[in-house]
Amino acid sequence: MALGRISPQQNSINIYPNPVKDIATLEINTAEPTSNLSILILDLRGRILYKKIASSIEYPKVEKINLSWVSKGVYIVDVFIDGSIKHTKRIIKL
Repeated sequence: MALGRISPQQNSINIYPNPVKDIATLEINTAEPTSNLSILILDLRGRILYKKIASSIEYPKVEKINLSWVSKGVYIVDVFIDGSIKHTKRIIKL
């Protein structure tokens, strides 16, 4: 373990600000330092509006997501860690 680095204890996600106007920050904490991540943003009908495949080399993994192009409303953020561990959050777009 590198000096000054906190060892992750569990998988979790946080998205902020919520509600968001333009740019959302997605923070992903993984129990394993090199996890494969799938990030999805869906509308309430289940349509995928955003998809990104990433790796959690740094801890925590931080993604800036531009949501300025989507309409006002409620959206679902799904993060799959290593293809099977799913975390879900709702975000409100202003």
